[in-house]
Amino acid sequence: MTYEQYKRKRNRVIHDKGITSKRVLKSGDKSRHFHICGICGKPLCKVVPKTGAIVVSSAHYFLNYPSFMHTSICKDPKSCYKRYTDRGK
Repeated sequence: MTYEQYKRKRNRVIHDKGITSKRVLKSGDKSRHFHICGICGKPLCKVVPKTGAIVVSSAHYFLNYPSFMHTSICKDPKSCYKRYTDRGK
């Protein structure tokens, strides 16, 4: 898959009409759950050992669907695509 094809598919997911809510979580924000990118598999949060708090390490989109399903996708498409293509090797 080329980078342009990847960007088109990624935009289709982000702008899907079936999504009930979409949030952008920024680096340094606190989160209640640990998030992993649904495309490249990158961990998007880290756990602070001293407090046990979960902190967002990479900015990403958090997408909710009507059922109980939700997913996270990296906000930066270039690093996500690079990790996605490296994962296949």
